[in-house]
Amino acid sequence: MDKVDAFNRFVSERKQCADWGKFIALGKKRLSRVKLCASCKFSRSTLYQDKAIERMLRELEADLKASGILLPGAEGATFADGGETPTSLEDNLAALERRLDLVQTNIENLSPKLASYAKPRDDYPLD
Repeated sequence: MDKVDAFNRFVSERKQCADWGKFIALGKKRLSRVKLCASCKFSRSTLYQDKAIERMLRELEADLKASGILLPGAEGATFADGGETPTSLEDNLAALERRLDLVQTNIENLSPKLASYAKPRDDYPLD
């Protein structure tokens, strides 16, 4: 059985069993590549080197998003031909920059408070 047949068999079994949830990655925006490859019995590199499987996976995930099984978005889904939407990377970077700014602000606000605990106080005897 070739790899395309294995992928097609995987899809038919999932449709028949309706157990897509077992194969969804943590972010619920794509299928788990590890579980998919284990089920199809081919290496993960096949997903990126075999253009037919790459296209079939992209189409499958689009169908699963359209049917509500996967959430919209392209979290981490990259393909050799640039199949990922550029805005997802830009959105992720912007979100990380906002979180970094918030963390730095919190550190700046807490630093003076922490410094006061580091100084020995005269009103507390050490004995």
